[in-house]
Amino acid sequence: MLGKGIGFTSKATGLIDAKDPRIEKRFRLDDRDQMSHYQSILEDIDPQVIHIPEQIIEQIRSGFTAPINNKAYFVLPSHTQFAIHRLKNRMEISNPFL
Repeated sequence: MLGKGIGFTSKATGLIDAKDPRIEKRFRLDDRDQMSHYQSILEDIDPQVIHIPEQIIEQIRSGFTAPINNKAYFVLPSHTQFAIHRLKNRMEISNPFL
């Protein structure tokens, strides 16, 4: 599951060995603007919400052979948190495609 990450408790100047056995997945953003954008999105997401999209992505992965774009790990949590907020506040959720 995607969580806070192994660097969460590290200091800003701390380094993590690239061969650290705790590393399960790697996400790389080369574009600095995208990196900044996704970082700000993830900072605002409740850690408990992160697990929901992770489970959704794993279900999709097990049912399809096509690769899943790594951006899904950043975008889906944001959408999930907003949907949960709307449900908690009894706000209407409409899908114009249905």
